[in-house]
Amino acid sequence: MYEMQDYIDAQHGGSGEGWFQIVTSSGEAREVIDDGKLAVVLGIEMSKVLKCGEFQDVAECTKQDIVERLDKLYQLGVRNIFPVHKFDNAFGGHLPDLTSGVGIGPVLYAGNLLETGHTIEFEECPEGTEFVGDETDQNAAMQPFGIIDQLLFQMDYIGDRFPETPEQLQALDPRQGTEHLCNRRGLTDLGDFLVQELIRRKMMIETDHISRKAAARILDITGRLDYPVINSHGSWGGTEALRDRIASQGGITASFGGTRENWVDKLLRDGNRPRTENLKVGPFGGAGFASDVNGIAQLASNPGTPEDDARLYPFESVDGRVIFHKQKTGDREFGLYDGRGVAHYGLYPDQIADMILNTDRPKEQVDEAVNQLFTSAEAYLRMWERIENAPL
Repeated sequence: MYEMQDYIDAQHGGSGEGWFQIVTSSGEAREVIDDGKLAVVLGIEMSKVLKCGEFQDVAECTKQDIVERLDKLYQLGVRNIFPVHKFDNAFGGHLPDLTSGVGIGPVLYAGNLLETGHTIEFEECPEGTEFVGDETDQNAAMQPFGIIDQLLFQMDYIGDRFPETPEQLQALDPRQGTEHLCNRRGLTDLGDFLVQELIRRKMMIETDHISRKAAARILDITGRLDYPVINSHGSWGGTEALRDRIASQGGITASFGGTRENWVDKLLRDGNRPRTENLKVGPFGGAGFASDVNGIAQLASNPGTPEDDARLYPFESVDGRVIFHKQKTGDREFGLYDGRGVAHYGLYPDQIADMILNTDRPKEQVDEAVNQLFTSAEAYLRMWERIENAPL
């Protein structure tokens, strides 16, 4: 990332002159933004963060390792950490992929087995409520239920990814689906230690991908300190109850940026989650769109026709200050409707303009959704300031 920053700087006249600037504090971010540049926050999202995996319940790191590795990352400018990603690790359990069908879920299920030496250990989720954070079984021991019970849980998970039994045998099918399944691993003692060390360094904590029990525990710890956390990419933050709790404690919740469907509803939902007036930007809570671009996710693949193309370009920015034409790099022209959709981040203005043009929601809802989106950066900065000012 620093090499990329240096390269862009070199194209614009020297150090600090480029539009891409890595920042390590909310104050630096404000300065960069005020200068019309992109403020970039470094974060880490990986399953063995700090090289702290676990195998057969044995942690692959110590508290001293955590301190030394966090110090090094902090010196490198990292300010954002996901304690858990796609697999269980030494800090806690992960949030299982509960989508139906043969997709990424079985791959991650097998990956967890290879990485940890054990299957995901399920339990019944709280019915009609959510974990609180003071559960005493955060450090779950292996095989708590007995072999038959755990096998039935595994059958529910694996079975939901394959075709149902023949119709005449459906009544005998023991599978229940996956809605009732929760990873019983919460936040381990090492996970508690990591959270305290992140707080001590005033680093941002992302609760996406961590088990519901562990997320509730993190919210219990941080809530007592007025220390907000982040749910940056949609339902990977757990249930709507957990996402509401993140917002009510001053944190940020964001949903995936799709194409035309439901974008107004997503922004209104996230911007209007329960929060006190002092946590708002004027009347708005602020709601961003998540991209989550990596080896699995992709940027929005937009529908459209030549007629849509002619109707969109050129278009005016939301604030009326910029006229956008199709973006060109060298002899390559990037439009929203040529089969690649949002081919790079620079096409988000095109995407937003397309969504505004092609919504069936009333104008007042569209206007509020756009305001929620365009106050999300300020909401993020204010959240970061609350983290920096939180009492230790």
